[in-house]
Amino acid sequence: PKNCFMKFKKLIKRTFITLLSLFILFLLAVTITINFIFTPEKITPMVTDLLNENLDAKVSCESMELTFFSTFPHFGVKLKNGSVSSIPATGKKNDTLAKFALCKASFDASRLWRKHDLVINKLLLTEPKIRAIIQENGKANWNIVKPSKPDTVTAKDSTSFKINSIHIKKFDVENAKINYRDYATKVRAKVDSLNISLKASNTDDKLVLSTDASGRRISYSQDGYRFMRRLKADFNTDIYYDKKNHRVDFSESTLKLNDIDFITE
Repeated sequence: PKNCFMKFKKLIKRTFITLLSLFILFLLAVTITINFIFTPEKITPMVTDLLNENLDAKVSCESMELTFFSTFPHFGVKLKNGSVSSIPATGKKNDTLAKFALCKASFDASRLWRKHDLVINKLLLTEPKIRAIIQENGKANWNIVKPSKPDTVTAKDSTSFKINSIHIKKFDVENAKINYRDYATKVRAKVDSLNISLKASNTDDKLVLSTDASGRRISYSQDGYRFMRRLKADFNTDIYYDKKNHRVDFSESTLKLNDIDFITE
């Protein structure tokens, strides 16, 4: 029994050393890959080209870098000073939809490689400026995701990388400025400082959103009449969207307007 115990102890020790060695080699390989192979100078044009191919918009960015240790155990990407411009209905020039100082995202690399599904575990936008517009024909400038095409087997498709779907699990916005205008309903809204924390879970039957938002200096007008000016608002709720019945439910919602608190059901 004593010899068996010693053999088992040596086996556990060797297994641990082997696993530790493999893990160190993996970290070393990731470090070399990020710092010497996939440098910002190399991946910035690569990623922008991929986004421009899959989005009906023009994406530009000052620099992009691949991350791993700060987003462990997932790979991530960090973008600085980027902008997204959609094509307006007039077709005259690009319509700047958003600008941001910093964008950080972590994603499931294995699912992106195997199934071409971009699953973003966390997306952070710092100091974005968003200009959202709905034209008189009802077209919104933020509908920039190209519709998926039926799978076809061609020589061209076999060499190109296509993203089939995009899913965002957690979305945070820090100190955003939003300018919204709806030409169809003559609505204008503006927020000078908006912070949002949004968690989402999506199934075939429903979409659940856990929302925590706060806005400062909010203004709203319609048909030339101003309904609010420099309003402070805080909102916390769980939103349930029933896809089959097209029903939206709000659960355990709290709303604060200036210094007035509301609890809603």
